[in-house]
Amino acid sequence: MDHDLAMKLTHLPEDLRIAWPKLVYERFSADKILLLDGIMELLEHPAFNIPHKQHTKKVFRSLYALVKIIPEIEKRTNTVISCLRSGISHEEDEAAGRSC
Repeated sequence: MDHDLAMKLTHLPEDLRIAWPKLVYERFSADKILLLDGIMELLEHPAFNIPHKQHTKKVFRSLYALVKIIPEIEKRTNTVISCLRSGISHEEDEAAGRSC
């Protein structure tokens, strides 16, 4: 976790050397989705050459999609669980315009 390592990589442009430690030493969580935006920008930089760059970008795009959709899945799951508790089917609940 050498935060000064990036500054020693003089073959990289200065903007990459500044951005890199801010991104790679940060711990990711769902509330830090903007971190993924920064990582995608880093990966898009033409001077940032890493092995398997295209595959890495694909993995991060998939992760971004998951992080965005999980709260909706959680909400729907909790609604169904609530319906199960009350003994009402989700379809009956929606037809009545309620939320279990």
